[in-house]
Amino acid sequence: MNRTLDEQRAARVEAARRQVYTQYLMAFDEAMHLLQPFNPLSARLRGLEQVN
Repeated sequence: MNRTLDEQRAARVEAARRQVYTQYLMAFDEAMHLLQPFNPLSARLRGLEQVN
């Protein structure tokens, strides 16, 4: 029984680790996207610049 509990705990830890890593990758991707050279068209599409 202890082994089963240990395996369940290890599975929860691994799932949490995967979730954090996925969130990190998503945040990194968004940061890289925002740091790309300024493109007025993409800025307008994102609503970051007013359209005249």
